[in-house]
Amino acid sequence: MIKGDNILNVGTPAGGGVSIIANDPVTSGGGGGDNPPITTALEIYHNPDVESYSDDGTTLAVNGDYVRKGNFVIESGKYIEQSNATKQMQYKTTVLPNGKASYYKASNDNMFLSENYVFTASESFIAYSVHKRANTGSNAIFGKHSSGNNTIMDWGAGTVFFGDNGGLTSVGTTITLNTVVRAYVIDRTAQLLRVYENGSQIASVDITARNQSTTFDLMFNRHTYGTGSIDFGITLLYRDLHDATQVGQISDWMNTYYGDLIY
Repeated sequence: MIKGDNILNVGTPAGGGVSIIANDPVTSGGGGGDNPPITTALEIYHNPDVESYSDDGTTLAVNGDYVRKGNFVIESGKYIEQSNATKQMQYKTTVLPNGKASYYKASNDNMFLSENYVFTASESFIAYSVHKRANTGSNAIFGKHSSGNNTIMDWGAGTVFFGDNGGLTSVGTTITLNTVVRAYVIDRTAQLLRVYENGSQIASVDITARNQSTTFDLMFNRHTYGTGSIDFGITLLYRDLHDATQVGQISDWMNTYYGDLIY
């Protein structure tokens, strides 16, 4: 089965006739654009432009639909889903730059991961997110508030939290309603949470008190008391520690995907 944009390249060779060449939808830009420049230890690569469905995997979502399932780009057989219609996110193509798609999360929406992602107390990891706030409420990029477990939460008032039901560590950041690329580095070697925006570090805080394993089973969750609304674009999760140069590489790639219109 062939689906998605830019799958086939149809042209006219110099010698006459018709040339039809099959493109790779990941590496040629069809549907979701190129792979990120770093794929080592990439656990999650979600892009709303790629295989977002209004049902359980048959009908591709169009602007205004509610999303039942979203397949990951590289990780075959892995996805996010929400069978509860009252908690499904809305698919939009009119918010993010360059005409790219987003998932709009109102205050009570979230998506379940097809499998749990567990990080030991000694494992570093990093999450990237392209998003545009609709207001200044709180939103978790990754979280498991349904059972009071760990989260990476971007509070709309200008604070980023990391922790679980045993406590949260926070750091103040700037706040904007513009589209941004955010990176959240959990550095278990230095015991630091580092926050980057558009490729530059904007905050850092000690997370020694959060020295426990971390489990994610939700994406695009909200804090228990949050009312945040936000549009999410490309989201990445790596089981690795990226330095400032690598964060810059990923951030620049994301910016380019959105037409160099983020920064």
